[in-house]
Amino acid sequence: LFQYRVYPTSNSLKDPKKTFFLTFRARIKGITRWGYKPSFKGMIVNILQFIIVSLLPSKTILALYEMMRFRRTLTLWEMVTSARAVSK
Repeated sequence: LFQYRVYPTSNSLKDPKKTFFLTFRARIKGITRWGYKPSFKGMIVNILQFIIVSLLPSKTILALYEMMRFRRTLTLWEMVTSARAVSK
């Protein structure tokens, strides 16, 4: 089977909040400066993403990202311990 490699030094894993907010800013510029017209669903998804990323710690964001990207289910214990690691 194919095994996916995840590098902890990857730029996308260093600071997920910063990466998200830079991307979000680019999306806003696309709307305001370049006339991009997102769908209603796209706007709702972006607003929800913004709220979630703003509220959650980076470690939890990474855990959710991995769960969605690799279709992996996280245990409650993994979610709790990832949140605790950031708060220490």
